[in-house]
Amino acid sequence: LSSAVASSQVAAVPWVERAAASAWLQRQWAAANAGKTRLALVAGEAGIGKSCLIERFARDVSRSDAPHIAFGQCVEHTAGVEPYLPLLEALNALCRDAPDAGLVSLMRQVAPSWLLQLPWLLAPEDRQALQREAAGTSPERMLRECGEFLDRATAIRPLLLVVEDLHWSDAATLQLIGFLARRRSPARLLVLASLRPAEVIAGDHPLKALRVALREQRLCEEIELELFSERDTALWLQQRAPGTEWSEPAARRLHEQTGGLPLFLSAVA
Repeated sequence: LSSAVASSQVAAVPWVERAAASAWLQRQWAAANAGKTRLALVAGEAGIGKSCLIERFARDVSRSDAPHIAFGQCVEHTAGVEPYLPLLEALNALCRDAPDAGLVSLMRQVAPSWLLQLPWLLAPEDRQALQREAAGTSPERMLRECGEFLDRATAIRPLLLVVEDLHWSDAATLQLIGFLARRRSPARLLVLASLRPAEVIAGDHPLKALRVALREQRLCEEIELELFSERDTALWLQQRAPGTEWSEPAARRLHEQTGGLPLFLSAVA
């Protein structure tokens, strides 16, 4: 199965309601929207539906609260990777998708070292002036600038900041996430990250220590997604082929063959 999944383009996995996980995400969002920065981790093995859950939650939130929503993707790497890569990706998308929100001007005012990493958002003459201003900026200053920017940017509209595959994160991004989780600020911010626990543990990733420390200090919450049950598998089949009656043995057999992993269910179907 794993080789079949790796060598083929698998269709999007139909949604099966994860009521407990969805309710947990809504609680995290309610706390963030009330003015308390939250760090929430969605854990689970590859193919279990972390991204599907997060994307559906983001769509639901966008319909109800009109927040800023930004996605950043960590990438697997064997050599050095650009510091803060998923955060820069998210900030770039945020400024591009909300051009009238004044975020570029705000970044220019309170977080110039971050704007310097996104030079295409500036005119050439502004870029040169910014380079002179931000010369010699330290990593510590970049953390403070980001915190101040998020405080001000979320004063009017809350922000859902999604970081996918945190187990591949660079060290600078992890430092920033730890900094944001520990800040006592009024930012209406939910940092929602997905991760594979097995890769964190087996690879002795720096996320391992940060995750333990933040959980001990009650500065983050985590939920681990479970494999589909036979009932979930039967529901999935009904959604995959509406109007078709599936027998219990058929659902049971598919569940046994795939172990209840949504990605494998999709590949077999």
